[in-house]
Amino acid sequence: MEKLEMNIKQWKKRIVYAISLFFIILFTYAATSKLLIFKSFHSQLEESPFISSISLPVAIILPGVLLIISFLLVIPRFRIIAFYFSLALMIIFNVYIIGVLNFAESVPCSCGGVIKAFSWNEHLIFNTGCSLLALLGISLSYDLKTVYRKSSTNAVEVKT
Repeated sequence: MEKLEMNIKQWKKRIVYAISLFFIILFTYAATSKLLIFKSFHSQLEESPFISSISLPVAIILPGVLLIISFLLVIPRFRIIAFYFSLALMIIFNVYIIGVLNFAESVPCSCGGVIKAFSWNEHLIFNTGCSLLALLGISLSYDLKTVYRKSSTNAVEVKT
């Protein structure tokens, strides 16, 4: 039984690591591409009916936020908080996409690479999947931090 628990724990660690790696690659790539084409990225944000008035601060801050979250994901001690930030960012992106789908006529996508080819509906699906991955990362990270054992009274104690 103990060997099975160790095997499950190892799989959970691998899944958390894989989710972290996915977000590190996604966010680092997104930040880098936005910085490399900064003028174009900023001009695309200016065309958005929702954030045109704050397009410059968003264009400056967003790549930095993406890189900070990526850095936090590298350090196991900060991984849970980075997953929370990832989830929050994906929720913000989803709210923006829902706004574009429901209230905007035509807004250019400021994404890069393969994701740039997505329709707004495909963006929503992709970001929802990323949100679910962040939730899974949070859940498994908490699970790995918690050790369950029975006490002499047969009550379950939770140690963190």
